[in-house]
Amino acid sequence: MAEGSWEERAAAGEVLAQSAGSDADTRLLELLLDREDTVVTFRTAAALLKQRTVPAFRLLVLASAETDDSHRDWIADAIDEFIVRSQGEAEPFLRQALETIRNGGDAVCSQAAREWEAWYRWS
Repeated sequence: MAEGSWEERAAAGEVLAQSAGSDADTRLLELLLDREDTVVTFRTAAALLKQRTVPAFRLLVLASAETDDSHRDWIADAIDEFIVRSQGEAEPFLRQALETIRNGGDAVCSQAAREWEAWYRWS
């Protein structure tokens, strides 16, 4: 069983997202892959996207490579919401982040980044 209520875990994901790219990454991945409640996945993913950093986005890509379709869908929903709310400003960031991750040398992340690039075919 996951530690704490879903509200506490989701809040932890939102706070820890500010530390993406550090020792917090292991816990952030656990929260993205939360087995008790996918709202934790969605809120953690949304918080990571707000950071607009490659290390934060890399966690989403890595989580999507290591999870089931349900969690992957919630991560994709967070990305879709991020794109809509950014009014066109998200796409350049996402393209660059995916390219950086794809070329980063981690085979799992590279493959997952290619899959996300195929999914999000920007004009």
